[in-house]
Amino acid sequence: DDATLVSVNTEAGAATGVGIGIYDNANKLVEMNTGKSTTTLAAGQTVLYYTANYVATKDTVTTGYGNAEVDFNLSYE
Repeated sequence: DDATLVSVNTEAGAATGVGIGIYDNANKLVEMNTGKSTTTLAAGQTVLYYTANYVATKDTVTTGYGNAEVDFNLSYE
């Protein structure tokens, strides 16, 4: 429904009208399928913090499983 979110799997019993937003440590949405997102690390810092939240993508949301899969590629420059 929203290409910037992670899609919920469509298995039997899955929720509808919802996606999963991945957010960086500044609580900014990391938009999926847009190429890349960059983060500057402080000297000696090797930890990246992310959170995930359900986001309504339709006016009507039905209850159910909210399972999803996402590939995460990391490039260090």
